[in-house]
Amino acid sequence: MKSSKVISTTALVLGGLMVTTSNQMTAHADTEGQATTNQVVSPQSASTPQASQAVTSYTASQATVASQAASQSATATQSYASQLENDPAKTAEQEQQAAKDKQTASNAKADQTLNEAKSTASNVQSQAVQQAHSDKATADKQATATKNEAESNAQTAKNTADANALSSKQSADKQAANDKDSAIKQAQSGKVDGKYAQAVKDAQNQLTADTNTVNQANQNKETVYTATPGYNKDGNTTLTGIHSIQSEKNLPTTLADPHVPASDVNDPVYYDYYQEALKNDNSDKITGDLTNSQQKELADYAVTLINSWRKSQGLNPVIWTQQSQDAAVEIAKIRNNNGVDTNHTTTNNTVLGQANSIANKYGLSRNSENLAFYGFDGTLTMNKLKIQLLNSISGLIYQDGASNWGHRDNLRKWDLMGFSIEHNTNGASSSILPYIFVFEGFKDNNTVTQTVLTPTSAQTIEASRTNGGATQAQLQAVENDKVTLANAQKALTDATNVANQLQLN
Repeated sequence: MKSSKVISTTALVLGGLMVTTSNQMTAHADTEGQATTNQVVSPQSASTPQASQAVTSYTASQATVASQAASQSATATQSYASQLENDPAKTAEQEQQAAKDKQTASNAKADQTLNEAKSTASNVQSQAVQQAHSDKATADKQATATKNEAESNAQTAKNTADANALSSKQSADKQAANDKDSAIKQAQSGKVDGKYAQAVKDAQNQLTADTNTVNQANQNKETVYTATPGYNKDGNTTLTGIHSIQSEKNLPTTLADPHVPASDVNDPVYYDYYQEALKNDNSDKITGDLTNSQQKELADYAVTLINSWRKSQGLNPVIWTQQSQDAAVEIAKIRNNNGVDTNHTTTNNTVLGQANSIANKYGLSRNSENLAFYGFDGTLTMNKLKIQLLNSISGLIYQDGASNWGHRDNLRKWDLMGFSIEHNTNGASSSILPYIFVFEGFKDNNTVTQTVLTPTSAQTIEASRTNGGATQAQLQAVENDKVTLANAQKALTDATNVANQLQLN
């Protein structure tokens, strides 16, 4: 039984025995076909020849068995060793041991690297500290140098300033001493220094100039009144006083009845109800077409006057919109382009069609039209246009009998209006009537949203009336001049007295 022998051999090897010396052994057959009986040998049976031979034979047999066992043991040992070598448990143990060895080596390397890093960091820190000390020393040195330089510059500047101040003082003292000596010499000679008389003269001139300024300002203040209309039947009578307009401040903001006699209301020609007497007119000069801004400023004043009259009649204000104003300006331009002159727009079908198209563009339809015109003399300005606009509207309302009061009725019935100055350059009368007042009345078609404009002329003109007269600064200047003149006169008197006293001595 092969497996049994292997176990036996293994037992021998593990026991460290090559032969067995026990008193009893059990032998096993190794080969198939060999007897499988067991023989027991005792010491007594070896004493006979047969026994001796048997012992010898047995000994030889045992030696062979021992040799075979030894051989088999060696083979089994090598096989077991091989098995141990390839044993997974042993391999895992080896790998674990190898991992431990590797970890140990890695830890040792890490410790070495850490120690080296600590050493390097220590060296860097040491170098940084040394560098910081070095930089601080350099900075302290530079700061000290800068401070010393600044103190030196400051001291130099102070020395220079002190020197200049001393020099100026010495010069002033010298000049004062010279003046004093000169004054004494002149006084001793019985003469008064001319500078005293000159100071009095200069002070008097300044007082006169500032007083004239105050007087002029107060005189202008006296012109701040609201002009009223007067009736000038033949145009030969010069209107004066409150009928004359010397500045924009005199313009009325409400229309007043000039009280035209009933016998004259049908007169087709009217004369100025307000006399133009402008002084220092600084308003814009007009030399050609008016700008939109100038057109709007004049329209503002026209609407202001018309609405003041409508209010007196118990009527609602006429509406003035950006659209009605733009339409009026454009209609005036096409009138001039087509040479309509002093005729109404309705007299020219081409112009009438264009005017209706313009009105429709702005969501309006034309109602009626008023015209006014007169000749201009000299330089035309915005203030002159306002005065003549005032006269024209007064005539359209209060002296319109020749037109069967049609102009006045138009101003009464309009819902919306616009106003413009037509620069008449193509009409037959352009040389004598270069500018025409065009009043356009409209109705709202409700197709375009109207932008209502609010007149500001009344507010502006009324506010200007509170201005005028000398300012506080102008009045104070006169008072200061009086003090200066008094001091100069006293100085002259004192100098004269000293000269007289010295002369007596």
